[in-house]
Amino acid sequence: MNYKWTPERIEILKNFYNYEDWDIMMKILEVPNKSTIMCKASSLGLKRQIYFYTQEQKEFIANNYGKIKNKDIAKYLNKTLSSVETMLYKLNISKSKSYSEEDKQLLIKIYPYYTNKYIIKNFFPNRTKNSLIDIAKKLGVSYKLKGVKWYDKETLISDFKKFVYENKYVPSCSDLRVLGFPSEATYRRYFGSYRKFVLSIGFTPNINLFGKSYSCICEDGTLCFSKSEGKITKFFIKNKIDFKKEELYSNHMPYEECGNRRFDWMVGKYFIEYFGLSEKPYYAKKMKEKINLCKKYNLKLICLYRSDLVSKNDRKLNLKLNVLLNKNP
Repeated sequence: MNYKWTPERIEILKNFYNYEDWDIMMKILEVPNKSTIMCKASSLGLKRQIYFYTQEQKEFIANNYGKIKNKDIAKYLNKTLSSVETMLYKLNISKSKSYSEEDKQLLIKIYPYYTNKYIIKNFFPNRTKNSLIDIAKKLGVSYKLKGVKWYDKETLISDFKKFVYENKYVPSCSDLRVLGFPSEATYRRYFGSYRKFVLSIGFTPNINLFGKSYSCICEDGTLCFSKSEGKITKFFIKNKIDFKKEELYSNHMPYEECGNRRFDWMVGKYFIEYFGLSEKPYYAKKMKEKINLCKKYNLKLICLYRSDLVSKNDRKLNLKLNVLLNKNP
């Protein structure tokens, strides 16, 4: 580039490069870009002190640590998050050192069973969520299993009602985590399902409860994700077969192996899955995983495919589900 480094500019660079902000240096030196400064500094053997803080900045960190998030402190001071955390350590107020041994022992005891929000509210009111997560990682404690942390039931209800009244809107399942609510699994654990929870407190469920549009609502109120699922569900209703929709795999095998997988239906000791996209590679992989899990745990699985739904008078469907017509399938 045609930028000329005069003796005066070199002297300014030597004086400011150690700690000054890039924007200020570029303005003073009238440099077109940061790389021009960096190249010249490198040729002069200059090193930048990226963790330089004025006394005023140090006091700001010390006074606001724990009150606002570290990333907000960094943004206010125009510093990187890593430099702020380094300065916390240098000031002897790092996250790990700010917890007493007594605090750590308490956290080890309660952390696997409660939410961060609940722990802060009831045990560590002066801590931030980030500091709690950080110290938990350093102590090697975490959730025992996904979905086992405990919530206060009344708080779940009151927080949800407050949101609906203020926003005139019932969140769908896919909205929950985005809006800061617990996941759908939490409401299922406490109330049977998210839909049951919404109904129990007097609201109408959002038609997109699981982030998908329901294509069919059967006469008994069962919600189905597709017309094909609706057709199978109506078969159960028509033949007076008692069924359960969206049964959890984890009720019949270890959670570690199946996660949040669900059966489309459960009828007595039989489990029914409708595999509507078996020709798709990604779908076929998940389908095989479900089938293998059922084989491993000796579950009686009935697999239905699109070809079972297109025969005249539902002949194939009747043949596949004939075993369910017994009084005690």
